Amino acid sequence: MWQVFGGVEGFKPCVYVGFNELEFDKPYRVVLKVSRVEPPETRRRGSLVAVYALLYKTQRYGKATLKFGSISASIGGAGLLWAQAPLYAGVVGVFRLGRDLELEYLEGRCVRLVKGLSRYRELFNLTYRIPAAKHVVGMWRSVDELGSGVEELIDEVEGISRACFDHLAGLEYLDPIYGSDMWLRPPIQRVEAGPNHLNLQKLTQYMGREGAHVNECGGVRGLLKVTPVGLCTFTILDSAGFGGVGRVYVDVCRKFVYETEISLEEL
Repeated sequence: MWQVFGGVEGFKPCVYVGFNELEFDKPYRVVLKVSRVEPPETRRRGSLVAVYALLYKTQRYGKATLKFGSISASIGGAGLLWAQAPLYAGVVGVFRLGRDLELEYLEGRCVRLVKGLSRYRELFNLTYRIPAAKHVVGMWRSVDELGSGVEELIDEVEGISRACFDHLAGLEYLDPIYGSDMWLRPPIQRVEAGPNHLNLQKLTQYMGREGAHVNECGGVRGLLKVTPVGLCTFTILDSAGFGGVGRVYVDVCRKFVYETEISLEEL
């Protein structure tokens, strides 16, 4: 998380499969298996937790989306914010927990705070969830059309982050470590995605069906590509099933991290 202290424009993390660092926008032959990582039910007393807000503008007109979340304040934390493919990610603050808390407790406090401020309700849809993959992909396919309004929204998100930090820092069971002066923006780059792509959930559902076509390793062969904006693409190479050779699945990279196991076939 600390690598975005003070803010980073054009942020791109180091992305690894095993011990191999991947280049962006380069296809790699991989085997993909379903392997879900379940989050803990609680965050333990003494933990360092970062609360964050992610900005999405999935419609040219209408409200933007602000997704609140929390994550362990680890070295790779900034990469997991980037891997949700937002236009902007702001860290509300880093806190040490003075008691056990339910998983989404801290972001819930922020959502309730912001919903109570009519100015922000008119600007943002507030959520704990990443928008649907088709909307995030659509945002990055047409990012050149979003215009200067994004900068104004970012200013509003920074104000929201400061308000949320002050609110959380006032709770007796939270020890504030750092304030809302960490943020990142991915490179602004249009993503090419065909009109018939599907999200990762469709693929994992197919793979989970009894009798599904998988290879001898229990997975599916394909080409994995990581884009600089936090979206990943997977193109089927197996000869049957899953829509046939060439079927493309596009989703936020965090879904690939938490819902699949990926192994390189060749470099």
